[in-house]
Formats: sequence, C-alpha cells, structure tokens
Amino acid sequence: MTTLLRPVLDPESLVVPQASKELRYRYQPGLELSFRSTLQVFRNADASPRFSTRAKEEFVSDVRHKVIAQDEEDQGFYVLSYHTPVERSLDGQPLPVGEPRIVYFKHTPLGQVIEASDPMEATMLLLPEPMVGVGSEWKVNQLHFPTGRNQPIEVASFYRVNALKDNTITILFDSQEVRYEGDTAGTEGNVYTLIGKGRFEFDLAAGHLLSLDTESTMTSKEDDLLLEVVAMHSMVFQEA
Repeated sequence: MTTLLRPVLDPESLVVPQASKELRYRYQPGLELSFRSTLQVFRNADASPRFSTRAKEEFVSDVRHKVIAQDEEDQGFYVLSYHTPVERSLDGQPLPVGEPRIVYFKHTPLGQVIEASDPMEATMLLLPEPMVGVGSEWKVNQLHFPTGRNQPIEVASFYRVNALKDNTITILFDSQEVRYEGDTAGTEGNVYTLIGKGRFEFDLAAGHLLSLDTESTMTSKEDDLLLEVVAMHSMVFQEA
C-alpha cells in the first residue's frame, strides 16, 4: 500500500474536553532520537480444500533521527533518518538483513510532512492544533493508492487521548474499515478490505514520540481464494 497524498486533519472532528496541554513536536537542531523498530508481517492464503498456507516475516532495525535544522519561515524541521537493519527472518529462519538506508524529510511541529525522499518512510503522527486533554478526539483523512489499482481510496483514522500522566500522553487510534474493488485488468472483481488500529505514547515536555504499536489488516477475495496480510509494527524510544 503506497500513500498517495499527505494526511489531512479534519478540523470539524475535533473534540477537546478538559483541554490543558499543547501537543507539539519540539525539536532543536542537533537533536538525535534513537528507536528500535520491529515489523511483523503475517500472510495467510486459504483456498480450501485445495491448499492453505501461512507465513510470518519479521524485520528488526535501529532507526535514528537527526534534526539538521529548523526553517525560520514555516518552523519546519529538517530531519535525516538512518535505518540500520539488525535482524530479518521468515518463519523463524534467518534471512539477509539488507543494506542500511537514509531517508530525508521535513515536517512541521504538528507532524505534517512537507517533503520527503521516501514518503513511505516519513509518516508522522499528525497532531491537532488546539490544546488537548483526556478525551480529546480528532480525525485524519488520507488517500492511499493500493498496488494494482488505478484510483486511490480514502482512509479515515480516528484518534483519542486515552491517558495523561505527568508528561506522557497516550493516544489510541482506529482506522475505519474500507471496502473497495480492484479496478485493473488483473484485479477486477476482487474485493478488498482495509482496517487498522494502534497506540502511541508521546512525551509532551520533550516533544517527541516515545513508542508506537500499530496493526493493519488487508484482506482480498478472488473466487475461492482468500488472502489476508496483517502487519504489526512497534517502535520504542531508546534512551541515550
């Protein structure tokens, strides 16, 4: 699934009871943030009684963000993101980990990505402009361009502040289930569904992500074949 357009926060969706905290990315040039990233991908194919297969692939990497500068005009942060593969496996068997890579992106204090060398690697938690508190809610609309489809689909994600303790804020999200049909020669007649959920922890004082746990599920149905891909991603901030 490839992101086509930048996410947009729906201002009419904002609910801000007990608003008391400003939620912002607060970077300074020279800041470095390190995370351990774990991605698990489960692929299931079922065409019973002919066959049924299951596979699990896991990727572990170290991610380091380095803030290069801040734009005085729009306050955007210029960031270099270094991705270093650590482990990769398929059904528990080790695989070559691949090469390190560097991603450049620029984003605002609210998490809106302005430019990026690889949009898929530069997604940010999009924050609301008003102050927030427990119970605050907002919606983010984003267009996606699934592989093998001519037209994009719109995905709506709903965010809610679940807890606030000291300087740590916990945010839950759910993506509304989307159903769509294939519209290319190879996918016409196929029916797809897409859904996601997750949890974020954010340091209000330091102004950066502490952890994330997300899960997305894509299913497709073609004649008697049912395909399901579940991606579970976690990132945890590593203290220096």
